[in-house]
Amino acid sequence: MTLTAATSIKIGLYEKCKAIETALISSRVYPGKAPDNATMPYAVFNRIDGTPERLITGSDSSVTEMFQLTFWGATPESVEEVAASFKTALGSFSGSLGGFTVLSVTLESFGDMPEEFEADGSKVAAYGVRHDYKIIY
Repeated sequence: MTLTAATSIKIGLYEKCKAIETALISSRVYPGKAPDNATMPYAVFNRIDGTPERLITGSDSSVTEMFQLTFWGATPESVEEVAASFKTALGSFSGSLGGFTVLSVTLESFGDMPEEFEADGSKVAAYGVRHDYKIIY
């Protein structure tokens, strides 16, 4: 089975995110949704926008996709530290991902996402930071 360029980039970016080592997050990067009771801090990875490949024509065309990383932690400080590590590693990346040449990765927007949820029958506060990255390849 041949993967589309978009799928190859998504897989390549996910693998790069998992490889970003920080003392706090280890390799807790989850595609789509974190498992219940995931150890904090962690990151959730999603593609949020892209160019349909059928619209890409000619060899000079580049593709733009948006990926969102949401970082969750028990304290604002822990989540900000993790988010800063990812911003440093991804914010100026260019090179190969999933067998394709990435021209640029840019942090396009970010924001805070505080939340409260239930775990083991009690309410738990979580602090979130959202990063939206634009990838051009």
